[in-house]
Amino acid sequence: MKTVAFVSTMYGAPWGGSEELWFGAAARMKGLGYNVSANIIKWPKRASQYDQFDSIGIRVHERLQNGIPIQAFNIAFPQVMFRWLDRVKPDFVVISQGINIESGGWMQACLDRKIPYVTVVQCACEHLWPDDGKAHSLAQRYTTAEAVYFVSERNIKLTETQLATRFPNAEVVRNPFNVDYQGDAQWPPDDGRWRLACVGRLAAHTKGQDLILNVMSDAKWKARPLDIIFYGTGQNEDCLHALAKMNDLQNVRFAGHVSDVGSIWRNSHALLVASRFEGLPLVIVEAMLCGRPCIVTDVAGNTEFIEDGVTGFVAEAATERHLDRALEQAWSRRHEWQQMGHAATRHIRKHIPNDPIGDFVGKLQAHMNDVPLNEVQTAACAPE
Repeated sequence: MKTVAFVSTMYGAPWGGSEELWFGAAARMKGLGYNVSANIIKWPKRASQYDQFDSIGIRVHERLQNGIPIQAFNIAFPQVMFRWLDRVKPDFVVISQGINIESGGWMQACLDRKIPYVTVVQCACEHLWPDDGKAHSLAQRYTTAEAVYFVSERNIKLTETQLATRFPNAEVVRNPFNVDYQGDAQWPPDDGRWRLACVGRLAAHTKGQDLILNVMSDAKWKARPLDIIFYGTGQNEDCLHALAKMNDLQNVRFAGHVSDVGSIWRNSHALLVASRFEGLPLVIVEAMLCGRPCIVTDVAGNTEFIEDGVTGFVAEAATERHLDRALEQAWSRRHEWQQMGHAATRHIRKHIPNDPIGDFVGKLQAHMNDVPLNEVQTAACAPE
């Protein structure tokens, strides 16, 4: 049986939504009989999810970052770090990137060893552009991949723009979700208050929670029966707590990490996402499957499933002014939120497969010539 190597280059945290797809695919392929190895960044405390790999016999190698600047880490990383590929001798490599300008070094290492590879790009950012040299090398490495998978169409376009190169091998894949695909969450009981859930890592530079807290500081929002509940943890947790206190926000609460995602939507009327840059937030898919409208900023894949005024509301940019305007529109139509949530569920089921991991594994098998392309079975979307 063939050996498949999975490499994660996410450097921002030990675990995040960007890890779910490759992690699930690795476990699935191990169950299908493949030899599977994984290479991750070493953190002071390893993510508990990797205990599952240990239990099913997937070998996990943890590499050191050693404080190397990110440009060197991704493009000119010391060759000793790539010797892992020589030990594992994979037939195929799957590289999972947190952002689109990572992983050049790993792609080049595969090219040097004539190992076929694909890469999964979870995020792209308008504010992070590679210089000409890095753009040229990344373009060459992307176009020689078996496939380059993105989680949103807009991130394909942005990456092609940043690298000034068309990717005929680019394709959109979907991340796995953590709610019931078939059933809406029960609508919260009417207690006279409306609740917006802001779900995600507490990292303001990406997720824009500071925008929400500053908008909510306006007297009009303080006077309304509206609560904002932040779910998640992250590197800006203390500062965001302090900002809420500084703004004297009595209608804002931090709920921390919640393992039962469905419980979030049983207690919330809508999702609020104020991202400055993204891939396609998993929380949008989960909220829509649970019958909740979404209030989002118009970045990356946020609006690929959200139709303004139909399945949610769109802030044209990640600024306080635009977010306030979108929230005003949403508030004026709050008695339509439940109806909009039903429309969101119908819409998302037409575009998201019920088994994204199985869909992705089928694509990988096709690239490995383990099944003919015309026999790759992808998960069917439910009818409207």
